[in-house]
Amino acid sequence: MSSPLRYIVPLGEPEPWDIRPLRFPEAFAFLANGALLVLELIAGRVLAPTVGVSLYTWTAVIGVVLAGISLGSWLGGKLADRRPGRSVLSLLFLLSAATSALVLVFDANLDSVAAPFTWPRTLQVVWLTTVVFFLPSVLIGAVTPMIVKLSLLSLEETGRVVGRIRSAAELGAIVGVFLTGFVLISAFGVRSIVLCVSLSLVVLAILSNPVWSALALRRREGAVLGREEA
Repeated sequence: MSSPLRYIVPLGEPEPWDIRPLRFPEAFAFLANGALLVLELIAGRVLAPTVGVSLYTWTAVIGVVLAGISLGSWLGGKLADRRPGRSVLSLLFLLSAATSALVLVFDANLDSVAAPFTWPRTLQVVWLTTVVFFLPSVLIGAVTPMIVKLSLLSLEETGRVVGRIRSAAELGAIVGVFLTGFVLISAFGVRSIVLCVSLSLVVLAILSNPVWSALALRRREGAVLGREEA
């Protein structure tokens, strides 16, 4: 009998209930990338008390986030080929939520992780941005390849599936930018925005791998196997 942890934590080889097709993959890509761009846009407010808001700050933020997305996409692609599964996708969302919530911890203790004043100004900004925002960017960037993997039913539709999901992801990023810049920052504080981003990622983790659905599928498989043996 399988351990209950197998329905949540990716242990061993994937089973059919773990690699079942993901419903509404575009929505997951849309919301995940939207959350990432919300974090990117509030980064200037988080870093401002320590390094100020300047061209250097925004250059560091954009560069670090893009680097995180790039590395996350590469790692996520390798992971999707080696160990695809809804449990893996859910774990990526949970880790993304946790590292996003860490922004709140860093926000209250930026001076303790800031680079020495003897460093060049540009390195100070890049260092602090990397410490606070690189890991969430990597983890959220790793989500999209797994979403694509769980959405492919055949190689013949690879182009359409990848194009559709990437389009939804970029649209989510655009909405995240405009929503944050025009509405969220002026209406809510930075800490409230980061908390909402983290909670949203937790919700995506639950929805991407609903345990009740996996258990139901496993029971149906057991019933079919029992009838065949009888």
